[in-house]
Amino acid sequence: MGRVILIVLLAVGLAGLVGWQFNLFTTVSDDLESDPQAHGASVDPSTLGDWLFKPAPPFEKKAYHLIKGGRDPVIFTGNTTEIDKLDVPSNNGGEVLYIGDGVPEGITQLAGVAPFVQRNYQQAEVTQGGRKIVKFYRPLSKGSEVFGGQMVGELNFARALNNFASKTAKVIQGIEEVKVNKDTLVEANRRLETEIRINSSVKEIADARLTVMHQKKELVKSEQELEVAKLDVDSAKILLEQHEIRPNRPFRHGYIKVVYKDTGEAVKELEPVLHVYSIDRLQAEAFVDAQLLSRVPIGAVLTATIEPAQDEMPLRIFEGHRKAISGVSFVPNGGIPYVASVSEDGYLKIWQQNTKGAIASIDVGEPIRAMACSPRGAALSLCVAGTSEGKLHLWNLFPDKNAPPNPTAILDKQIEGHRDAVTALAFSPDGTYFASGAADGSIKLWRSEGGKAMYPFDFTHGADNPHQGAITSLSFTPQCQLISASRDNTLRVWNLKERGAFLYGRPITGRSGSVSQLGVSQDGRWMLFDQGKSLQLMTAPDGQVVNTLKNPGGGAPFETLALFSSDGSLILTGGAPEGRLQLWRAPSDATRGFEVRHFATEQRSAVTCAAFAPLTAAGETAFAASGTKDGFVYLWPVPSKQEVDHHPIPNVPVRLSRSVEAGSRQIRILVEVPNPTGRLIPGRTVTIVME
Repeated sequence: MGRVILIVLLAVGLAGLVGWQFNLFTTVSDDLESDPQAHGASVDPSTLGDWLFKPAPPFEKKAYHLIKGGRDPVIFTGNTTEIDKLDVPSNNGGEVLYIGDGVPEGITQLAGVAPFVQRNYQQAEVTQGGRKIVKFYRPLSKGSEVFGGQMVGELNFARALNNFASKTAKVIQGIEEVKVNKDTLVEANRRLETEIRINSSVKEIADARLTVMHQKKELVKSEQELEVAKLDVDSAKILLEQHEIRPNRPFRHGYIKVVYKDTGEAVKELEPVLHVYSIDRLQAEAFVDAQLLSRVPIGAVLTATIEPAQDEMPLRIFEGHRKAISGVSFVPNGGIPYVASVSEDGYLKIWQQNTKGAIASIDVGEPIRAMACSPRGAALSLCVAGTSEGKLHLWNLFPDKNAPPNPTAILDKQIEGHRDAVTALAFSPDGTYFASGAADGSIKLWRSEGGKAMYPFDFTHGADNPHQGAITSLSFTPQCQLISASRDNTLRVWNLKERGAFLYGRPITGRSGSVSQLGVSQDGRWMLFDQGKSLQLMTAPDGQVVNTLKNPGGGAPFETLALFSSDGSLILTGGAPEGRLQLWRAPSDATRGFEVRHFATEQRSAVTCAAFAPLTAAGETAFAASGTKDGFVYLWPVPSKQEVDHHPIPNVPVRLSRSVEAGSRQIRILVEVPNPTGRLIPGRTVTIVME
């Protein structure tokens, strides 16, 4: 019996030791000290010297209220479909000459045929009166974009053109007959005046008058015949124009869905040739839980805000690495945003938007696991990379300011950094210092100039509660703190002194650990925390949750990375299907975040890292870069602040069914979505937010 009790006590003790080692019994402190000097009881900050650099003032603490108006908004997703669809018929019967956007003959006469003799245009011939008429057109097919009233095809118009030419000739003949009759009438009047003046006989004067009357009658007759000929020309012109196939409904943005008749095929009068749909307005349909009805009074006018999903193509794909990209960063130099990338293939490469290949390439001889570059405004354009063997490589990428990198002039300073692989790196706000983290959970601080070691984060240097897993991300703040994330699923905030670092409060626990690269805003106000399928927006450094970010409808979880843009207004996340990145308007203490763009890679490869470019002179972020598991580096355009602000579509009317679907216990909601710019695409998902 005593042996059993002893075994139980040993098991309990061992479990307690493991729990203590992995911080399983700690939580976010509810009574963290209000100033940056907060620390564990066993650390005396006075022994660590002054602050590493002058800290920026901490942000004022306040109570945050997440619920607007006393209740959460209702958020759900809907699929968009077209509302306006139409068949485009032929107004005449005949043979289809072509399906395309025809070039008016007057344009070819004015500009010549040279601009249209290229692969984007094709030719069709019509024989009329023994001569060949060449028509240029831009081919249209299924999926081609069109607009209301645009020519989308034409029938063989030879017979109609002959008819028009014949009627036009009669008009010309009629004009000449009117002219002759007018001249004859003038002559008859002159003769009558002469007969009267010379006192001719009564009979001669009467004959002259009869001649005048006859010529007036002939003039009127010819004028009437001319008017009839002109009407015939108008009719012939209408008949000729009816050989042009055009949608007769006004719309700005439309697409061809079906081509019923193609070149050379016969078509009857009013028979459909094409089917087109307009995207000027779309309809979003969704099914939501029936309990929503309890919040909606009968007869209430409902509106919603629509947040569309929008794909974005990369500006440039940089190819040159042979293995997974382990780090990307922007290196500003003279206003030009260079992109630096490192890979498991052991190479550092420098790219520029206007060049296809790398403009500099450095081989360190072993896999590179992490990389960071000094921020804009730093004295030197430094880049530090960490390898699988624990080494650090420090480069000054631009020894000559405002000049492209010269590979032969880049000096590689090698530093024995850690005993295990380097997994995270970060520069201080002014670039004077950098920190490194390793797979063994160790963190070290270095002076940037010369790569001189300052101190490790260990008990001797104030860090009495280090991480128990690999370091996955490091971020300095202007408040002279370093925020670290680790595989032990915690965040730690370190106060940085000249001779050591000590923990601010307790470790922030409870992470799901799926997002290894967690962002911190550059002003040090916010930090991100992954929990389940959501990202929590926390105040730094005390970890108060003020808002959350999540994919609507229980979508894909966040993975790999979640980074703030340079001004903190945007967040870039990974985890979407097929290696896509999602760009979000960052939430705040008063506003919810929403998705702005999908960055979709061509290879559909998993995303491994990303970075935002520094702010432009206009105070905006223009670019982002990402790396993939297959070794590609992508450069992405980032929408302007105005585009982000106008991305949601507010005050959209909602039609709500009050009948519950059998079995699902859900109700149907229809939302008519205006789409004046044509940016929404049928079949895509939109997020519907009802306050």
